[in-house]
Amino acid sequence: MRTGAQWQGNYMASGGAGLVERLLADGEALPDVIMCANDQTAIGVLYALAEHGIRVPEDVAVTGFDDIPVARHLRPRLTTVRQPIQQLGATAFEMIYGLISGDRPAEREIVLPTALVRRSSCGCGAETSAAYE
Repeated sequence: MRTGAQWQGNYMASGGAGLVERLLADGEALPDVIMCANDQTAIGVLYALAEHGIRVPEDVAVTGFDDIPVARHLRPRLTTVRQPIQQLGATAFEMIYGLISGDRPAEREIVLPTALVRRSSCGCGAETSAAYE
């Protein structure tokens, strides 16, 4: 697995596209899978790969994270991890409101559920959407 600055984007589509452009310009071999930190980055990766005639998922599989609404309308449809955005916002609000109100929050780890949403960009067969666990 390759990591490091050469693989860092900026959480925007332009960052994902720029990453692919840099790798190709440097003569780097693309990996079998590009896992993006969010769907916006994955959109940029999909765009840049298509611009270079690199097929998804046949040549490179691509995944995102968030399951933004446009992810299901892309071609190929984006495999992603769905997170409960409304619950995330509500939980953050409750924590901030508690701090502003002077409540001393209990030290605890908050874990919100996620769900894998398999679509065609991963090349892993039938499209499925798991429920939040």
